[in-house]
This record gives sequence, C-alpha cells and structure tokens, in this order.
Amino acid sequence: MSKGTIHAALNGERGFKGFAYFFNHHQYWKYDWKKDGVVEGYPMSIDLWKLPPPFSQGIDAALEGHGKYAGKAYFFKGDEYIRYDWDKDAVDAGYPRKLAAWNLPPAFASGVDAVLNGKGAYAGKAYFFKGDQYVRYDWATDRADKGYPQPIAAWNLPAPFNQGIDAALNGQEAFDGKAYFFKGNQYIRYDWATDKPDNNGAKSISAWGIPENGSNQHPASVLTDAEGNRFLKGGTWNGNSNLNVKGGQVMHFEISNLNVLGTTITITSNLGGKKSLIIPPMMTLSMVFDCFGSEPMGWNFSIETNSDAFIVAWKLYSSWVTGDPPNP
Repeated sequence: MSKGTIHAALNGERGFKGFAYFFNHHQYWKYDWKKDGVVEGYPMSIDLWKLPPPFSQGIDAALEGHGKYAGKAYFFKGDEYIRYDWDKDAVDAGYPRKLAAWNLPPAFASGVDAVLNGKGAYAGKAYFFKGDQYVRYDWATDRADKGYPQPIAAWNLPAPFNQGIDAALNGQEAFDGKAYFFKGNQYIRYDWATDKPDNNGAKSISAWGIPENGSNQHPASVLTDAEGNRFLKGGTWNGNSNLNVKGGQVMHFEISNLNVLGTTITITSNLGGKKSLIIPPMMTLSMVFDCFGSEPMGWNFSIETNSDAFIVAWKLYSSWVTGDPPNP
C-alpha cells in the first residue's frame, strides 16, 4: 500500500516516555504529549536511531512492547522486524528477524501497514493492519487469536480509512484512552471506551505540527557537533565502502558500533590521512580529517573493515554544508 505523510508512529518508553515519534522515509518528528506539539528542531534524520539497513532508509510500522516485552520497541519493514531497547537506546543483537516469528497468518508474514496495542478492555492485545484487513495478536500466547484476519470495517472507521491505514498510535497524557489512525495527510481519533471513532471526523495532520506533504526536512545545520561543525550526511556501513562528498576543511565522523563485539574500522582520505579505530560494542567514537583549502572541496573516503559481521551507523559533520556560499 502506498503511504502518505506518516509511515509509522511509536510512543517512547523509559527515559523517552511522554514523547511520540512519527516516521517518514529517512526523517522523523518527535512529539511532546504534554505540550501537545512537535519538539523544536524536528524533523531529524532517522540515522540517529542507529537502525541497521534496510530499516535505516525508513520503516513500515512500529509497536511498543507489552508485558514481559515492556521496554522494547519493534520496527517492521517488509517481511522482517528488529527489536529496539529503550534503556540501551540501541537495537538488540540478533536482529533483523523474519516477521513469521510472530505467528501471524501467511498474508501478514510478508509485511504489515500499521500496528497498534489495545487499551482498556483490549489491553494485552496488539492489532496488525494490512490492506483492508487486520489481525488481533495476543501478547500472552505470542500468536494471533483464532478467527482472524477480519475486515477493518469492524472498527467502524469512515472512508477511506476503512480500506486501509498508514499508521496508528495510542494517545497519552490528556489524550489517554484515544487511538489515532493516519492515512494520507489526514487522521481520525478513535475512543477505546466506546469502541468507535469520535464524531469530530477526519482532520489534517498539520494539527500535530507535521506538514501535509512531509517535505520540510529540517536544515542539516541544526545538528552540530561539539565544535560547531554541522551535520552533512549519515547512514550505515555493513562492510567495505566508499564515500564521495563535497565538504569543508574539517570533516568529523561519529561512528557507532552496532555489533556485539569490538569492531575495527579504517578510513583513508584522498586529501591526506589514514586513521584506524577499534570501537567497543555499542559505543560511539570520532575520526576527524582536515585539509586547508577553499570550500567546498571534494572528499573521497575509503572505508575498510576486518569483520564479517560489521554494522556501524555514522554521521558526518563538516565546516561547510550544502547551501553555504563558497569559501575561497
């Protein structure tokens, strides 16, 4: 199903409780339930979540863990999922895994559109949506309840939501007991107690502080390192690679090890300099390259690793970013 502005939504837990996260391709917004608005400085790059590929390019759906899985979050993409630990602020080792492990009906094992935990009388259940159908999942038995899939029409959602949704999220704070369904650039609010949508109809997602077209990628210059260099680019590496980019006299890599073992990475620059680091598991270290000259300058970085299970997330900060005037 082609998605609108919001592709997935998730409530934070542990130290991130009280915030919701809305994902759109490579960017996300952080929403404050108490202030009822998007946190200043967003959207930001999904790279900050340090998700492995292909999740680092965007996700299909997200879900908070329940019961013995509290403190975890689940990200879904295609027929795979990963488990995220809020305390560690990192993906658990051993993922991605196949969605089939959730014991859903075959049609849902190839991918889902949205996922939502039940509230009130429906606590302990999770609802997986795909197309115009849904499945009810039981956290205690770790499998779908009998009698599913069923049509989304059973939720009494208005058109076009009854034909499929893009994302779903439970409300918090003053909005506890409500659920929100998103499709295109609109949303509706659902009441768990009455088991039907509220009568206020569909509204624009701009009411959340999120633009309808989702295209206002926040300027990269908002993200800076300790020296004031601005975010230029980011992503993940899972082996040897090359990076070609226009940047400034100073280029600062922050490299996060997503492996369960220490990882060695060596980066060689075309403008001089070869550096190597051993990065402990789940740690972030820096590499800085500098070269005197006019900005922008063409940088080429050759990345080499010595691990067959190599996955790192990286962010590159620069003294010159796209949009700056040339600096002779």
